[in-house]
Amino acid sequence: MRESRKLLLAVGIGLALVTLFYAPRAIKEHGLAAYERRLRAQGEKLDIAELIPVALPGSNGAFRLISAANQLPSLWDHAPPVMRMIAPNRALVAWNQPTLLSEKASNLWPMLEHDLAVNGPRLAQICDALTNPIVQVDLPYNQGAACLLPHLAEFKGAALDLSATTILLLHQRQPDQAWIPLLALARFPKVWRGEPFLICQLVRAAITAIAVETVWEALEYPGWSDRQLAELQKVWQSFSLTDALAPSLAMERAVGRQAVSRARDSRTEFDKLTSTGGGSPGIRLTLDSFLQNLVEDPANALAAPVFYRLWKWSWSYQEQRWYDQVCQCAVQDARRVSAGASFRQLRQWTATEKSTLDHECPRRPFYVLPRAFSQRDPENMFLGYFRKILRVETERQMVVAAIALERYRRQHGAWPATLDQLVPEFLPTVPRDCMDGRPLRYRLRPDGTFLLYSIGDNGQDDGGDPTPTQPMATPTWINGRDWVWPQPATPEQVAASQARARARRAAARPRPR
Repeated sequence: MRESRKLLLAVGIGLALVTLFYAPRAIKEHGLAAYERRLRAQGEKLDIAELIPVALPGSNGAFRLISAANQLPSLWDHAPPVMRMIAPNRALVAWNQPTLLSEKASNLWPMLEHDLAVNGPRLAQICDALTNPIVQVDLPYNQGAACLLPHLAEFKGAALDLSATTILLLHQRQPDQAWIPLLALARFPKVWRGEPFLICQLVRAAITAIAVETVWEALEYPGWSDRQLAELQKVWQSFSLTDALAPSLAMERAVGRQAVSRARDSRTEFDKLTSTGGGSPGIRLTLDSFLQNLVEDPANALAAPVFYRLWKWSWSYQEQRWYDQVCQCAVQDARRVSAGASFRQLRQWTATEKSTLDHECPRRPFYVLPRAFSQRDPENMFLGYFRKILRVETERQMVVAAIALERYRRQHGAWPATLDQLVPEFLPTVPRDCMDGRPLRYRLRPDGTFLLYSIGDNGQDDGGDPTPTQPMATPTWINGRDWVWPQPATPEQVAASQARARARRAAARPRPR
């Protein structure tokens, strides 16, 4: 009798321990499943397979573009300094310089001429590929985070080469030939919408920024017809960088879900996941060899498997729900931005969302996903990603305004007093500042030039102050207190810049012993 009581007691204790161990996991797993059911009921797509883009109708130039770009040696080493800022709100007009100095060469023009002579046919293939209505790359999306994207570097390199070619041909006073790469570069972010991955959208934004700088240079060239400028403006008006925000963030969530699911099933997949972001504090999770690590660092070698099992059975479901909720907030914000919400509004929403989420589903310091996806900025509700995209989208709006202003000046002999005068003859509406949602700021200067600017991501109108917010080795026009569309540098500013470049080259030369 006494033995049976002991047996029953032991069984009871065992069941209690099992319940204590599994019950929290079951509750958290059920909570995650219930949350995802609610999202699906709202029409959200959570799996990668549901988010793979459908093939768009029309001729696809992706294969021809990738093929040509892959064979094209990069001109980056000889790239001209396009729209290089040499004084506050003053940029060098590269194509108009008889001698183009750099820290690597006393004159870049002969090198660029040689590059164009050698690579002209491939550049022509790139331009031809970008005349297609779409450029859509077919990717193995189901690989998730392991999906390779080699075309991104090739695409960005092709954009830089188109920019360099445009500048060289303008320098040679061949506007008809320069028009081809100029228009192809403007069409690049239009026909290539980018795959629904965050990094693809950031590269698309980078290509757009390259095109913006090249258009600024081109607008300083006097030989364009109104027909050409109108066509160029039409291309810039025909796309928006915000159109793919929501799909890319939805795919980000799906990739995260797949990565966590695989990590629960495999320690190897868990190590892959955590190796991108450092893993838990004080534990080396990327073990090349357990036995080797056991000899070199026995404490970590023993702790890592324990941490993995704790993560897998204890808080992985809670962590996945946290990530799902962060991504859902970001997807909703992206839809608002696509509908016209500003960065100022977005910053207010994300602060509120983060506070609410921290209360309802707080992030723990030992969570893996925030570190694994740290470059995507989930801890800050993807605000950094939104900032980069909306910054370049604002640049796009400024390009549209600048082209319309130039067309007005050529037709009327003077700049307009306000941007409203461009509507409806040259613009359907006044371009907006994505930072606060209001029209871009514009006014005439006493010297006869104009001031066109965005208030920048600090959200304050500083009256068109281009003063850099912090020192930079290579200043850009969008690192000022306000983002001011540059004016051409004066001859004195160009001479001073060239003198500084010569001094840097002299200082960099190795001295004879």
